[in-house]
Amino acid sequence: MALTLTLTVTESWLTVRHLRHRFFRKNSDVKILIDSAVVILACLLVFEILSQTATFFTLASSHTTFEQKLIHTMIALVLILLSRTSLMVYRQPWNRMKAMSYIHIIVADAMAGVVFYIVAEFVLHSAYPFLLELSLFMLIDVGTLFYRLLYRGIGEEYGTTEQ
Repeated sequence: MALTLTLTVTESWLTVRHLRHRFFRKNSDVKILIDSAVVILACLLVFEILSQTATFFTLASSHTTFEQKLIHTMIALVLILLSRTSLMVYRQPWNRMKAMSYIHIIVADAMAGVVFYIVAEFVLHSAYPFLLELSLFMLIDVGTLFYRLLYRGIGEEYGTTEQ
């Protein structure tokens, strides 16, 4: 009985380890934290700052509470992380990213944006208009691509050479 339990625990640990190795790299935790910070910053900009300054969004922001904004932010964060994980974005090194890697980020964010719109519109009955939600995911994309290109450029500029 104990031997069977030990083998089952060992097999499940190896399966989790195999899945982690398949979808993530060594420093994926840091990448996920940075992506999370970008998503939270974009949500703060879109749900708080943009909605208060643009007259078109004033109506939407007046009908939402802090809890609703937090729920929308958490849903956006989870969907971004799941879609990027499913397309193995976190497995790609930042200092040697190719054009296909950037396309994977854009496609993952587009998938997350579509699912976010469906969930927000039909499940949560969100007061936010489509344009606001679209601008959220576009801002997340621009922020993500900016800091990854910046990281790559700094790495190429100040990195070691093979001379």
